[in-house]
Formats: sequence, structure tokens, C-alpha cells
Amino acid sequence: WYFHGEVTVNKDPQAQAIRTKAHALTFATKNRDSAGTRPALADYLLLFRKPGDNPVPIKNDVSNDEWIEWAQPVWWDIRETNTLNARVARDSADERHICPLQLDFIERCIRLWSNPGAPVLSPFAGIGREVYQAVKFGRYGLGCELKESYWRTAVRNVTELEAQITAPSLLDLTEVG
Repeated sequence: WYFHGEVTVNKDPQAQAIRTKAHALTFATKNRDSAGTRPALADYLLLFRKPGDNPVPIKNDVSNDEWIEWAQPVWWDIRETNTLNARVARDSADERHICPLQLDFIERCIRLWSNPGAPVLSPFAGIGREVYQAVKFGRYGLGCELKESYWRTAVRNVTELEAQITAPSLLDLTEVG
């Protein structure tokens, strides 16, 4: 495998300060003694490729306009609050390691680097974010999760999505002519 590229995902410092209780990002620290401040921590996507030709070419479903935005080295428009609800999966003795990965971020990875109908593996599925997005964008999602409450939540998330996808719309229910 060789390093192929990276993307930096911009983060809102105030949202990060509130979520992580990072004193170095607060206005109080800035106003008291700015020596204790620091920038927000960004997320990074590191891309690696296996040497050689890709045996199955990826014919993604990304428009040219989307590609112009997504080929930039910094993704400025990932919505930090666009996540699945992780709180419902937490137990009282939880390790609190659920990572609120944004659905926009997952969508881009799935749509850029997998074919419609292809399998998408999430080896640490958690509450099923990657599987959820794979199904939403026409892929086959497969996830592994050891913690039962996370697994149950993942199953519920994907089941609810599949019901939405297969539910008839109002136009489907009306007779034409």
C-alpha cells in the first residue's frame, strides 16, 4: 500500500469546545491568557492504494459539480451535526467511545470510492453509520460490532432507513386517469 492523498475536514472551534470541554478553545481562556489557546483539531482522511491496476473500475455516481467541491484538499462544508443519534445506544457503564462521524463525510467516501451495488465493509460498525449510508446510496452494507447495544441500534437505524426507501410515496398511492 502506498500513500495516495489526504483530505482535511474543517471543524468549528466553538462546537468542538462545547462538545469536548476543551478549555483551550473557549473565549474565557482567550480573554484570560491567550497563551493557553490553540486551534481546533481537524479531522483527516488518509487515502492509501494498493499497487497495480484496479481489477474492477469504479464508476461512481458523483456529478462533475460535486467532484469540483470534493476534490479540494479541505472539506469546508461537512455538517458536524449531521450524525445518527448515538445516545440511544449508550449503556450506563459505557466506555463513551462512540465517534460521531458525520454522514456527509461517509457519503463522500462511499460515493467516490465504491460502485453502486458494491459491498461496503465497516469492521467497527458502532451504531451503523457506514452501513446506513451504504444502503442509502445503493450499496450493500456489511458491518461488524461486538457491543450489543450498538449492534441493536445499528440494526434499528438500517431497518428504519430500508422502510423509508421502500415506502410508497403519496403519488404512488393515487390512481392516475
